Amino acid sequence: RIARGRAARQLEIKKQESALKIQSFFRGSEARKDFHRHQNAAIRIQSVHRGAAGRERAKANRAARKIQSVQRGRQQRAVLKEQKKAVTKISAATRGYLQRKHNVEEKRRKEEQAAV
Repeated sequence: RIARGRAARQLEIKKQESALKIQSFFRGSEARKDFHRHQNAAIRIQSVHRGAAGRERAKANRAARKIQSVQRGRQQRAVLKEQKKAVTKISAATRGYLQRKHNVEEKRRKEEQAAV
């Protein structure tokens, strides 16, 4: 009898230990699932935030490029205006030189014809 009582107690202890082990594995599994759910939620929140931040940066970059483009266009138009002024001055000086040269040659021709 004593041996049966002891065996029964040991069996009961073994059952309790087994039940505890099963419960422990189950709680661990649930905790891991919960952790992964939280981790996935955090990753999703971060990715949404990063996406929004990236879109904001892209919007700011587009605005900056537009401002730079307008400024470069303005600068190029100013340079073109100065170049046109320079071309006009060179052209006027060249025409003046050629006209004066023509006038000198014409005067010389007239003087030669008058001398003959």
